[in-house]
Amino acid sequence: MYQSCPVCKCDLGTVRLYLGIMLPFCGVIIFGAYYLWLRRKQVDDHSLLWLAGCLLALLPATVVQCLNLNPATGKPLLFMASAISNVVSVATAFHLLRVREALRKRGKLSYYITWAFAGAAALVWVLMGLVLGGRLSPGVTDTTGYIDAMSSCLSILVLMSCMSYSFYMYGNWLMIALTLCDFGYVFLYQLYLFKNGNQLTEQPFHIALNITSTAFMTMLFIALTLAWGLSNTSRLKFRGFEHVTIIAMCIDLRGSTAYTADAFDKGVSDIVVDFTNKFCQWVMGVVSKTMEVPPTVKFVGDGMVLVWEAEGTKFMDDATAVAGLACALDGGYSKWRSSGNPEWKNHVPRYIGIGVDFGDQARRFTSESGSYEYLGLPLSYAAKMQAMARPNGGVVIRDKWTLPDYLRCKFTKSGTMFIGDERIPVRATGRVKFNPSQNGQPHPTDEELN
Repeated sequence: MYQSCPVCKCDLGTVRLYLGIMLPFCGVIIFGAYYLWLRRKQVDDHSLLWLAGCLLALLPATVVQCLNLNPATGKPLLFMASAISNVVSVATAFHLLRVREALRKRGKLSYYITWAFAGAAALVWVLMGLVLGGRLSPGVTDTTGYIDAMSSCLSILVLMSCMSYSFYMYGNWLMIALTLCDFGYVFLYQLYLFKNGNQLTEQPFHIALNITSTAFMTMLFIALTLAWGLSNTSRLKFRGFEHVTIIAMCIDLRGSTAYTADAFDKGVSDIVVDFTNKFCQWVMGVVSKTMEVPPTVKFVGDGMVLVWEAEGTKFMDDATAVAGLACALDGGYSKWRSSGNPEWKNHVPRYIGIGVDFGDQARRFTSESGSYEYLGLPLSYAAKMQAMARPNGGVVIRDKWTLPDYLRCKFTKSGTMFIGDERIPVRATGRVKFNPSQNGQPHPTDEELN
C-alpha cells in the first residue's frame, strides 16, 4: 500500500496520479494556445503539435502505473501504453525544427528509425493482446518486458539527444545541461523499474523526484518552444561561417509594387495578403515534387529566394534540376493564377521573373539563433538575372553549363549581363526581351545613360 502524506494524510498514490496527469495536460494547454496564436500570425510549425502529443503519450502509462492493478493485467497494459509513448517520443525528436534541418541531407534515416520503434511497439501490442486474451501464458510478459525496456531506454536517449542538439543550435548551453540531467534521471528510473519488475517506489522522496522530473520535462518542452519562437527574431550576430557550394534561385513577382499600391488604394489589400500566402504555398508544393532535398527559403516581400547546398557528384544534376524547376514555375504560374481567387485577376502580378545560378563562391553564416544565411556570387548573380526577366517574366541563367535537350529548347534567347566592366553571357526563355546592350551591343556609357 502507498504511504500517506504526514501533513494532509492523503494517499501518495492518488497525489502521484493527479499530478502525473495535470502537469503534462497543463503543458498541452500551453502548447495549444501558443500554436493557435502562431496560426493567427500565419506561422505554422507542426513540431509544437508533436511536443504536445509527446506529453499526452505519457498519460496512459502514468494512469496504469498509479492504479496499482493486478500484475496479470497491469503489466501488459503498462507495456502497451509504454510502447505508444516510445514511438511518439522518437517521432517528436525527429520533428523538431533544428533536427529536421540537420537530417534533410541524410535521406530517410529518421523514417527508418521511427518505423523500427513502431515495429517494436506493434510486437509488444500483439504479444500483450494475446496474453490478455488468454492465448499466451503470462510468462511471455517478462520476455516482452525486455523489449519494452530496451525501446524505452533508446527512445529516451533519442529524444534527449535531439532536444540537446536543438538547444545547442540555439546557443543555450545551460538548457543542454538541464536536459541531460532530467533525461538522465528518467533513463536511470527506467532501469530501476525494469530491475524491480516495474513496481513503483513507495518512498515519498522518490515520488517527489518523479513528480519533479515530469514537471521539469514539461518546462523543457516549453523552453524549447520559446527558443524556437525567439529564433524567428531578427539577429545580426553570426556565430560562424563555412565555405559552401550553392544553387540559388530568385523569384520576383513582376510589377508587384504597382499592383500592391493599387490594391491598397482600392481597399483590397486582403486580396494581396491572401495571394501572397497561397503563392508561397504553391511554390513550395512544386519544389517538393521536383527536388529531393528541401531548400532554405527566404520571403523577400515581392518574391522568394531559395538556396540549396550542393556537393558531390550530383552537383550538376541538382543544378539542372533547379533550372527545370524554374521553368516549371514560370510555365505554371499563369494557369495557377487563373485557377485561384477570381478577384486576383486585377489585383495581383501577371508574371514572375526567375534567375538561377550556382557556384562555390559562397559562404553559409550561422546566426546565434541557429538559422542559416547565405552570401556569395551565385546569390548576387541570380538576383540580377531575375531582374533581367522582363517585361513578361521568364527564366534567365548563366550560359555556363550544358543543358539536356528538354531544357535547352526552352532557353532560346542569348544575351549579356554586365557586372561592372565584366560581360557575362546569359540565356533566357522566350518571353524575355533583353535591351540593346544586353543583346551584345556595346555597353552604354554613363553619359548615354544620363
